[in-house]
Amino acid sequence: MVIKRIFKPGLLDDPDEGKDQSVWLAEGLGPLKLLAESCSPAEAFAARDGKLAFQCGDSIAADELLHKVLVFDGYKRVAVVSSCQKPRWVASAALVCSSESVGPDGTIKLRPKTISLAP
Repeated sequence: MVIKRIFKPGLLDDPDEGKDQSVWLAEGLGPLKLLAESCSPAEAFAARDGKLAFQCGDSIAADELLHKVLVFDGYKRVAVVSSCQKPRWVASAALVCSSESVGPDGTIKLRPKTISLAP
């Protein structure tokens, strides 16, 4: 896994001031394979049986950063789960993440969410 920091001058007005990250899969001596072109911050990586899940910042609500979880089988993306963070595998075809919602007081509420992947 390679996380590459990049600068996008066209995004100077965004909250990250043009700073971004891309996520790449490294397999042996072969070329890197791009998994996520824009994923900032890239974090909470979890792997099991050749599958990989991690979270990226997705949007902002009430001054809180919301996330999305990207799920890959090898380098093929098999799922994107919006408003979820901290993925963890519970079986070879199922993972749990913390579903995010913003309450009326502007704080994030987290609840467990199970994601089943088709075999």
